[in-house]
Amino acid sequence: MNSMEYLDKAKEKLGIQSDNGVSKHLGITRSAISNYRSGNYIMDDFTAAKIAEILEIDPLIVIAAANAEREKGERREYWKKVSKRLGGIAAGFLFFSITLPAPIQHGLGMYIMLNNLNGEIAG
Repeated sequence: MNSMEYLDKAKEKLGIQSDNGVSKHLGITRSAISNYRSGNYIMDDFTAAKIAEILEIDPLIVIAAANAEREKGERREYWKKVSKRLGGIAAGFLFFSITLPAPIQHGLGMYIMLNNLNGEIAG
């Protein structure tokens, strides 16, 4: 997902219809969101982290997506890889958490994250 998709998901989760409403919730200007949508600017890490907080996901997921859009060349590829890896962890956790009781969800989430980290360290 890109940063605008995360912004739209946050707006949906908050039940806000307008970009003006979500800008107020995030503490940024409406023109900032207009600039994000037009591609003139890419959201900063603080805004990305606030969106992640609304979505109840790891802030690095949205920060990595924004950085992948902002950077060029090798740095862009790095952030795309981070975003994809973290997004996969979040998607996997969300998929399993829907069907499991809360105590198991927490344990499974930790298991998925630790196994992914172990795989990254070993790989």
